[in-house]
Amino acid sequence: MEIIERLSGFKNHFSFIYDKFVSLSTTHKTIIIYLLISAITIFAYYPTFFTTFRADQWCYWADTNNCNSWFDLVTKFYSYNRVRVYNSGDVFLFRPILFILLGTEKFFFGYHQIYWQITGVVLYLVFAWILLVFLLKIDKSILSFMLCTFFVFLSTNFEMVTWQHINGYILFMIFMASSLYLSYRYVQEKLRSKSVILAIFLFNLLAIFTHELGVIFSFLIFIYLLIDNIKRNKSSKSFSFYLVSIPIPLYILVNFLDFNYYSAGGAKGFISLYSGYIYKIFECTVSLLYTISLWICAAILPFTQRSHIGSRFVFDIHHHFEIIFVVVIILSLILLLIIKKIKFNLPALKNYNHLSFVCLNVIMLLSVALIIALRMIVNGPSYVNISIYYSYMFWFFAIVTICYLKKINFLEIKSNYKKIINRIIFLALSLIIILNIINLHLFSSRLSRHYKQYYDQYYTIGKIIDRHKNSEDFSFSFLNYGNNPEINQWLNNVKRKMGKNEKYSLSLLFNQYINDKNPKYYISFDENNHINFVRADAKQKKANASK
Repeated sequence: MEIIERLSGFKNHFSFIYDKFVSLSTTHKTIIIYLLISAITIFAYYPTFFTTFRADQWCYWADTNNCNSWFDLVTKFYSYNRVRVYNSGDVFLFRPILFILLGTEKFFFGYHQIYWQITGVVLYLVFAWILLVFLLKIDKSILSFMLCTFFVFLSTNFEMVTWQHINGYILFMIFMASSLYLSYRYVQEKLRSKSVILAIFLFNLLAIFTHELGVIFSFLIFIYLLIDNIKRNKSSKSFSFYLVSIPIPLYILVNFLDFNYYSAGGAKGFISLYSGYIYKIFECTVSLLYTISLWICAAILPFTQRSHIGSRFVFDIHHHFEIIFVVVIILSLILLLIIKKIKFNLPALKNYNHLSFVCLNVIMLLSVALIIALRMIVNGPSYVNISIYYSYMFWFFAIVTICYLKKINFLEIKSNYKKIINRIIFLALSLIIILNIINLHLFSSRLSRHYKQYYDQYYTIGKIIDRHKNSEDFSFSFLNYGNNPEINQWLNNVKRKMGKNEKYSLSLLFNQYINDKNPKYYISFDENNHINFVRADAKQKKANASK
């Protein structure tokens, strides 16, 4: 009886809190939910604050070693894929804003890697706010809150947040989501003004120069706005409207000029490079289906993911194929039972505004999957596993579509089953969110444990440098690297191929202070990998005394 009374009291307290929350305004609910999302996100990603650079980020650091000014970092490496020496490649990618972000971070944060990691989480939370506001603008319902929470805690987004080299992808989605949000309000809420068009233009421009997929998204948004104007019998010959389309040819022109400047192929090489990829689009139907299936499976069945910590995080869901098969069959049967109690309200899509917005988002999410499927054909099947973070674009457009279909009542549940089906959806989403949060924290903890030794060493040396870097002729040399294995075997392979002789990643990180010929200080590691820091002249005196 005592247990029942306690449970009853807990239920009453919970009901009181729930009633209070429900009675709040939408603005207050939004702020509370966002603060809760932010707190859980920081908890999940906190261990990654104490990790080190990985993969291409080491290459970026090595290539920019001799650049200390912000101006040099931006002007010399805005087109990094075309000037990189370490592990060069991907010359068809032109992402100047992404590398301006990296250059800015390097200028302000230097080798203090914790600030790079915090920046990734902050950018992610900015995007989470934009997504939450966008979904609530479409439909003020509990589903909007849950879909936003589902996206933020997707464990497939882990690499995008924790790998400093691609934090710019989050910046890209901030720009792209803002453009889509304003386009939605322009058409759906008739918020038609030159200032809105100008804002869409600016966000499209920033998005395109951050990531090449912005070209496709910006083009689709322009078509969406153009058809709306035609439908309203507006010729829209004013320059302000067509301003939205300008970033596309501008990007292509600047990309061509930059490619021609850094590469020997000229116009013929530029056309040949891109046409080769376009031709392969026709080969990738099966790859497209595989990519979408993998993204969906990894998101709704996070426990099936098996991650490998190396130069990059690699996701592998094949390890639990039997479990996946059984779960998919069960989910399919449940879905089949639910569908029988649901009526598809097709007349809702006869409304042009509804149909155009749904089509816009569906085409966008298919475009993302198509591009990744195309790169999988070029780079091999494993590309999807090492680039699973690209599913964040797919899920963003999918979530916006689901939220909008909910708003227009595209799915009409029979009244007798409405309550139970809503509960099933709520419980299923809640379970998926919880499993993804657990997965995120497990990934973060594993990554932190794997790199903690190196982080501690970098942090200690960084503090030493901060204390002495302003002294006259400050420099040091590594006497040894202790028992430390190379932090990144992949980087070692890259150095060997290039004939580079750096002994250890530390040499790359602190290269500007290293002087092996006549150092002012020496750094060495004892048998326990503890760092010793001594003046070179003191070491020489000690050596002379021992003689």
